[in-house]
Amino acid sequence: MPSGGLDYAVALITDRHKLSAGLTAAGIGGERVAVVAARSSEAGRSAARRLRLRDLAEDAWILSPPACGYRAALQRVFDRQKVTLQIAAEVPGYDLQLSLIARGLGRGLVPGRRLAASPWRRHLRLVAVSDFALDGRIAMVQGGAPGSLQAAVTHFQEGVAAALLNH
Repeated sequence: MPSGGLDYAVALITDRHKLSAGLTAAGIGGERVAVVAARSSEAGRSAARRLRLRDLAEDAWILSPPACGYRAALQRVFDRQKVTLQIAAEVPGYDLQLSLIARGLGRGLVPGRRLAASPWRRHLRLVAVSDFALDGRIAMVQGGAPGSLQAAVTHFQEGVAAALLNH
């Protein structure tokens, strides 16, 4: 990249994202991010009823470090409602996060595909939150003309799409 610009990237994009001038995005697949709690905890038992985010204000959360977009989205919603987000632990990696959540140490956010593939899924329960949804689309973001990379990018994009269908 002699110009220092973006040729291609795979990204998770939500409705709140605005692409910079000169970038285009082609959808590859969707991703739903879920709020989860331990099935055995009070938080897990309350998951059977529909909650509002404000109802979760006193709960501890197990989240990724601050650079995580999911965490940032959750923080923005808590901030808009003037409620403090209670972070019990900042944990990189969904496997460790889900193991802590399964043990009842807090609630968390997890992409649906990660939850479905997790060995902890049987110990977790989805929590329906009426005023919080974090759905995105996985997209191939392109800057500029495709040029000589087009065939390789198309092959890569088709491979990502196939992998998403299988998981």
